[in-house]
Amino acid sequence: MAQQYIDAFGHLRQKLIHFNKQEAVTSSRMMEFAKEVYQVAEGYYQFEGKMQSLRVQNQINLNLTPSYLNGTLSENEEYLRILTYYMNGENYSPLPLVDLLDLWLEDQLGLLFFFVIF
Repeated sequence: MAQQYIDAFGHLRQKLIHFNKQEAVTSSRMMEFAKEVYQVAEGYYQFEGKMQSLRVQNQINLNLTPSYLNGTLSENEEYLRILTYYMNGENYSPLPLVDLLDLWLEDQLGLLFFFVIF
């Protein structure tokens, strides 16, 4: 399953190479691409959530801490929120600074456990 997401994200990145960096968020091409990305990103978000659930229940062994997965799930949730705006041809509303800092701090906490554990 993970390999399917690696391949899907790789394919999307290859498509993105051919986009004009100045293309407007309102262009139909960008909105369609955002929809395509959303489908893959949302599927991955669900997959990662399932892995987190199985990890917490000790049903699988991952060399990832729950804190790490919490951080990546939060990042993915924000990415999906942003994509929702792009699918509608709109610029996204930025997170309030407190929420943005919380997102970043949670991510850093998850990453720091790697230095303690490994």
